[in-house]
Amino acid sequence: MIIKLKEIAEITNGYAFRKKIEPSSDGTVSVVQMKDLTENNTIDLNNAIIVEDEGFKKHHILRKGDLVFRTRGQIFNSAILETEPENIVTLSGPLLKIRITEPEKILPEYINSYISLNKTQAYIMSRVKNSSLSGMITKNAVEEIEIIIPSIEKQKSIIQIDKLIRQEQILMKELIDKKERLYKHILNNYISDTHSLKGENNGR
Repeated sequence: MIIKLKEIAEITNGYAFRKKIEPSSDGTVSVVQMKDLTENNTIDLNNAIIVEDEGFKKHHILRKGDLVFRTRGQIFNSAILETEPENIVTLSGPLLKIRITEPEKILPEYINSYISLNKTQAYIMSRVKNSSLSGMITKNAVEEIEIIIPSIEKQKSIIQIDKLIRQEQILMKELIDKKERLYKHILNNYISDTHSLKGENNGR
């Protein structure tokens, strides 16, 4: 079965803050921004800015299973809120909130994985409007994303495979970073040793 995203989800714009988002010591609301969307397509609230409640509407509030979609920049995918937040959580524009209307039939985690697939990304990139530094995709274009809906069992399998792939990618990136730091350390020591030897030779 192939259906459009707007047929299985409520898609709403993030809250349009009237001024720069500033943290408040008396705040009670966490604000999800682009920086809070992780490489493994989840939402990390640990460093989210906390602000005062500006009277956010119900459709601005995030709950477990909601997806947040990037509509600007160079990457256009989604991230999922995996756990029920302890406090109120909202999202800022230009992010979109995607809430699956029947999560017992269509798993939010599956849609999160599906949006990152090559063919979905190809459609998304075909609808991106590019500027000199980044791009933008409209809410209407996101609503038109076509989704193949398999059985629940197959959805769960795809979610698990996608999770394993992302874990491997993160581990590989960490390994590359560690190797790079090691190589730089070796080079620094080698250069320092060479410099010391030259100094000793000049002193003779």
